[in-house]
Amino acid sequence: MEVYLGMIIPQRKDTLVFGVKDLKVSYNGGIVGDATLGLLADYVFTIGGTKSIVRLKAINDVVDQGCFVKVSCEGFESLSVDGQVEFSRNIIIPVDANDKPIADSTKRVIGTFSFYTENGFNDVVASLSLPHFTRPKMTSVVFHIDLAVIDLSDLANEPGMVFPANYFADTDAIQFREQ
Repeated sequence: MEVYLGMIIPQRKDTLVFGVKDLKVSYNGGIVGDATLGLLADYVFTIGGTKSIVRLKAINDVVDQGCFVKVSCEGFESLSVDGQVEFSRNIIIPVDANDKPIADSTKRVIGTFSFYTENGFNDVVASLSLPHFTRPKMTSVVFHIDLAVIDLSDLANEPGMVFPANYFADTDAIQFREQ
């Protein structure tokens, strides 16, 4: 049985389409085994005006690579996202093995990110890896970011996150989303 699922990205008002061509269903009408629906095609959008490109990767034949959702007879179970972000050379510039800026204007810094959530797009704690890079007007400084964590979650934090003393003292003043 072919099954398709549309998932709205609330921050963008766009819909991602996931699907599976051979979902196994039992004689009793239940799903047999794992129900994994893959993103049907790469989804590309810009951030920072048009300065950077984000690509959510379609599922491929390698197990657990690309973007996919898991569902059961009860509905949505989880979302797993693999993506890339390609930065404008106006923001950051890739460097070679000797930490020298790469002059080729077609070369860009491309980072990879991933996240897993059981609560949709308002519960995102993503990990990001970037190759070494420099800033256009600071080429003597090279940045090495092997792992950065981006916490956009309304519900959770990165495991092991330690907050400063009194961080939650005035929780009424903490409001980062428009009501």
